[in-house]
Amino acid sequence: TLSLPDALPIFPFTGNLGNAHVYGGELELDAVAAPGLLLVVNSGYSRARFVNNPVADTTTIGNRVQDVPDWTSSVALAYRHPIPNGMALTARIDNEYVGSRIDVTAQPNYLPSYDLTNLRAGVEGDKWTANFFVTNLTNKLALLSDASAINVNVATFNRIAVNQPRTYGVDLTYHFGK
Repeated sequence: TLSLPDALPIFPFTGNLGNAHVYGGELELDAVAAPGLLLVVNSGYSRARFVNNPVADTTTIGNRVQDVPDWTSSVALAYRHPIPNGMALTARIDNEYVGSRIDVTAQPNYLPSYDLTNLRAGVEGDKWTANFFVTNLTNKLALLSDASAINVNVATFNRIAVNQPRTYGVDLTYHFGK
């Protein structure tokens, strides 16, 4: 995003800002750690940098492409154990990590890395499931994006979008038909 404060003091302008090189990779491992216990680990790296940016000092920090973290990863441990009457006990805990990002409103903003953990446990039958869940188990506050004002792009009026606080409940599902 390029702001044109002299020409348009109130309205933001969006345009192309040059060329970027983006490269990276992802690695995932799925392993049966024990009978009924599945471990899933994933990590990704993306290097997204402007290589030709005529206004780099005003739109990015370190020429990073906006909203692209260098690192992301996730790890999950899922358990399923059969019990009588065709049912099964299930459980899953997962953690998602997102590295730091750059976001731009009236000026470049640094969004720190975060990780969030979720938990789910329950019972499943042939056509139904009943799960207790907790999202954001540790009740962390993560800064997801830095949104500018709806109609005025002023440096002193940034709005930060954050994740949902710890939430828990029961999820009941029934599958109709075959």
